[in-house]
Amino acid sequence: MVRSFDLAALTSLQLMDELTTIVSRAAAAILAIDPATAARRTKSDLSPVSAADEASNREIIKGLSCVVPGMPIVSEESIGPSSATPLGPRFALVDPLDGTREFLAGRNEFTANIALVIGDTPAIGIIAAPALGLIWRGIVGRGAERLRLCPGAAANDADEIVAIRTRRRPAQGLIAAVSLRRRDGGIARPPSGQGSDCLRLLDQILPNRRRKRRHLRAARPDA
Repeated sequence: MVRSFDLAALTSLQLMDELTTIVSRAAAAILAIDPATAARRTKSDLSPVSAADEASNREIIKGLSCVVPGMPIVSEESIGPSSATPLGPRFALVDPLDGTREFLAGRNEFTANIALVIGDTPAIGIIAAPALGLIWRGIVGRGAERLRLCPGAAANDADEIVAIRTRRRPAQGLIAAVSLRRRDGGIARPPSGQGSDCLRLLDQILPNRRRKRRHLRAARPDA
């Protein structure tokens, strides 16, 4: 348990193990629910939420309340005292089940996610893929790793731990990851009429703008 919200405590290996165990338990809570018969409803934004979302959320909120008591929690599926607390510079960000549609369809492409944000910047993050028995985790500035961990097991029971890192920037340019549900012929396309706005945003965050414009021209609906 972390009693102080200082940077050293919130980016410790001990805390990462505790958060990993929480996400692992959330993964087990998701898998305990049969997607074919899971209770479900549609939220106001027309996205689905299921009993698995709610079970994972309960597990994560309960775990965070024990491990980082008093820290504000922002969760996609949570409305309560934690979500009403002013955030301040340090808070936990939670998506208890990212990929609800995939889960309900019986696919394995869904995750449970926790991040700690410090000074408006993500500092530590854990992503579990319950159906795959895998967890990815990392601390900014200290590296990242992939764990093979049975859902529900503690972090120190991992069968395999492999250090991971981002690859070097390909000489031919960056590759964008796009949503499986929002692709069009395999090409990432900005919303109609917003191609120029999207390119201006990319200009701000990507180097070598001329090269990016050449790569993205085929994706511009207004080109």
